[in-house]
Amino acid sequence: MNRGEYLQFIGPVDYWSGWYDNPNSRPPRADEVSKLAPFILLENDIMYAATNYVYLSFNAGETWIPCNYDRAVTSETIMSISASRIDTKVVYVAARPNLLTGIPPQVMVSKDRGATWTDITGNLPDRDIIIQVAPHSPYIVYAVIGGFGTSHLFRSYDAGLSWTDVGLGLPDVPTNAVAIDPEYPQNIYVGNDLGVWVSTNNGLSWNPLRTGMPTASIVLDFNILENTRKIRAVTHGNGIYEKKLVPPEAGYVDSLPELPSDPLVAVQSYPNPFREETTLSFTLTAPSAVAVNIFNTAGQLVKSFPSRHYPEGKHQVVWNGRNGDGSLCPGGTYYGWISTVNGSRTITMVRVQ
Repeated sequence: MNRGEYLQFIGPVDYWSGWYDNPNSRPPRADEVSKLAPFILLENDIMYAATNYVYLSFNAGETWIPCNYDRAVTSETIMSISASRIDTKVVYVAARPNLLTGIPPQVMVSKDRGATWTDITGNLPDRDIIIQVAPHSPYIVYAVIGGFGTSHLFRSYDAGLSWTDVGLGLPDVPTNAVAIDPEYPQNIYVGNDLGVWVSTNNGLSWNPLRTGMPTASIVLDFNILENTRKIRAVTHGNGIYEKKLVPPEAGYVDSLPELPSDPLVAVQSYPNPFREETTLSFTLTAPSAVAVNIFNTAGQLVKSFPSRHYPEGKHQVVWNGRNGDGSLCPGGTYYGWISTVNGSRTITMVRVQ
């Protein structure tokens, strides 16, 4: 996904100031423009750009056509756009939530070059969302989730009709970007406020990939160079970094020996099974920031404890069997996910009625 600082629309349907100039432009309409306005350039000079409207160009931005019969696609500003390079008629957008009015985020898909749109937000969290279609299928799409207190990566295999949480193992920090290896799509890269994470098994597990980058670099975007098999990570204020794509072999080991060891060495819960509450215990060999989250068997976040910095030694967090809204969770299996900057551990817990 590409984003332009303070980009405003130009062309025969609007007047943009900034990167382009078009003498045939007419006065602007009241488009809602994101500070980092999304646009994407595909093959054969096809280009999409978005405000709360979506525009299509067949000549790399020389002229523009308003989509959706010249009506707004979303009520709030679109902050992310992604289109399939296999089928350029398929395009996705995500609009930010409005905290003042309580309007949730909107994720929309069009399968006819923007002529009509379907809301596919579904069960995605009420956070800022970055959308990214997979390079090998127009109907496989990823949703990257910002903010805290939720999982941060979801995937759909059916163009957004249903979403699956694939973020278990990622740290609970604002997450900004995802990239999929076009040759080996089981290799997925995620950029967040702590750096880069990679999965080589389609999101089942994650490892940090930060060797050579400053500590806790805020990664905002990715670019994959297919001809050289490299990935570039764009950071906030720390420059752009380039690295070879992870090889396709199962299990990533390339950079792990260079990373600091994970101070999290022991995790347990007691009692387990439990009825009213259980205590999650963990031991650190060195001071570290720690996040504790509870998930159900569907991969949905049930309870998130505030991340905090713990000293070396043994620590405890008590879960009272309730979700984030204070409601008692039904009996069943739950997963306690305890994570540090350098790794994570999961423990299975059973709550009985």
